[in-house]
Amino acid sequence: MNAKVEVTHCGKTDPKGIVEEGIRRKARFDKVFCVVDRDTHPGWDEAMRLAKRHEGLEIISSFPCFEFWLLLHFNGNRKPYVAQGNKSPAECCVADLKKCESMRDYDKGRIGRVFQSLVGRLAGASKRSEEILKDAKVTNAFNPSSRLHELIRFFEALEKEMNP
Repeated sequence: MNAKVEVTHCGKTDPKGIVEEGIRRKARFDKVFCVVDRDTHPGWDEAMRLAKRHEGLEIISSFPCFEFWLLLHFNGNRKPYVAQGNKSPAECCVADLKKCESMRDYDKGRIGRVFQSLVGRLAGASKRSEEILKDAKVTNAFNPSSRLHELIRFFEALEKEMNP
């Protein structure tokens, strides 16, 4: 079995733009994952409707943002992130992340070594993420939550399939 995996920033940051780019790239792949932040994006609902119409396109969402997934490497919480003063929900989540060991200098635009420093915490983050998402589905309260653990599980299964 062969697998072609491409991990890239598509140049878009809004959910609809990311989904539209995923649709364009879908012709070259069996499956495309679009990692999107909920935050306060006004085109969220439209992006989700658009994604549902395309088989093989999967949304990997984080509420309010990707940084919640990073935060799960240190702890899990169900405290909703809301705008505070002039800070967006995502900015409030990043502020919490910066309180964690090794994340004090976190900069969204430069995440180079972040993943290397968190790899030993991946199993705990995945477990917390799975539990939080399960609760979010029961309560219909997705802020905060992340589906990044599903993407990690997909890659782990792919690795097992390719290296039995």
